[in-house]
Amino acid sequence: MLRHAIAASLCLVACAFDTAQSPKVSDSALVPAAGDCPREGWCFERPEGTKVGEGASDLCAGVHDVIVVSSVTNELVQLSWQNGRLRESGRRPLLGRPWSVARGDLDGDGTEDLCVAHIDTEAHSGLVTWLMGLEPARWLTSAFSATGSDTYAVVIGPSVDGGQRPPLLAASFGASKVSEFRWNPGGGPELQATVELGMQPTAVTYLSGRVAGTPGALAVGVGLEAGELVVLRVGSSGELVAGERLALGEHPNAVSAGDLDEDGMDDAVVVDDIHAGELQVFLQQDDGFHRAGGVPVGVYPHSAELRDLDGDGHLDVATVLGGSTALSVCFGDGTGRLADCVTLEHGVSQPTDVDAADLDGDGRIDLMVSGYGGRVAVLRRRDP
Repeated sequence: MLRHAIAASLCLVACAFDTAQSPKVSDSALVPAAGDCPREGWCFERPEGTKVGEGASDLCAGVHDVIVVSSVTNELVQLSWQNGRLRESGRRPLLGRPWSVARGDLDGDGTEDLCVAHIDTEAHSGLVTWLMGLEPARWLTSAFSATGSDTYAVVIGPSVDGGQRPPLLAASFGASKVSEFRWNPGGGPELQATVELGMQPTAVTYLSGRVAGTPGALAVGVGLEAGELVVLRVGSSGELVAGERLALGEHPNAVSAGDLDEDGMDDAVVVDDIHAGELQVFLQQDDGFHRAGGVPVGVYPHSAELRDLDGDGHLDVATVLGGSTALSVCFGDGTGRLADCVTLEHGVSQPTDVDAADLDGDGRIDLMVSGYGGRVAVLRRRDP
């Protein structure tokens, strides 16, 4: 079950994915919940959920759509917001055991691309599949990159080189390393750096900016005796190198970065120990990251999504609770403090991930939750 916990923390045949010709699956039997206002002026409603197939291990949300990968059915599923709910608009087979998905414009051509991380199967060790966008909602499987045994996490970084070709970071749990790639329009993915971590990474995230000597990314994972947070600094040539290490709890499974104290430097929120039921905040200062305290959130927290969820200009954090069908949201005040946590019922069994985006295009941030049982739920912001 450790793999399930790790997946929550946080394409694949050589043909184009045309959503107009994709088969459909039946919608979920979830009963819509009544609107909920866990905080004054902050209200949600839960439309009927969507069935995507057993083993939904990760999702990535955007405006009007959600991408989901299933490690049991070995598929990528696209869901689109139509007539007040998420409906399936496309699906395609993948290589075995897809575990994580990221989206971004990797080749700088203005069209969104996808990358999928895979854990080991009898047929292959861990790898990343690159799906390059041909047009909106249509991708071509273009390349595969070997990244090491059990590649649990993949994340796309901020744009560099004049706003083009962002880097991609993949974390190999089995090989105890992270690998950074960049897409070369003339030759496909190119390995930029491999960083040996000395621990088994379960999640990674980029920081904003890319200045030599400063932190460029963060990795959390399992060490010999306990978990660790490893700061990946930017080297003199722009490559990532392992920097300082901070002790964590026994089973860290997620990390997310953002400027919680609004000082111009990214901070971090970590699911420090899945069994402890709390999030840990690390604030970045000129001399590095410092633990700022824990926030109790509930049983078996998974994932850590940092966004301004209530529209007050300060970052908040959402995390799903593996021991229930609910998620927890803790609100930030711009000083680095997270507090006033509330619980929202989403109704999905075995939740694996939560993402935040303006799904319906109304200017307010909604929440999407995937579950290993095979369903995706939406918590849609509404008027009080």
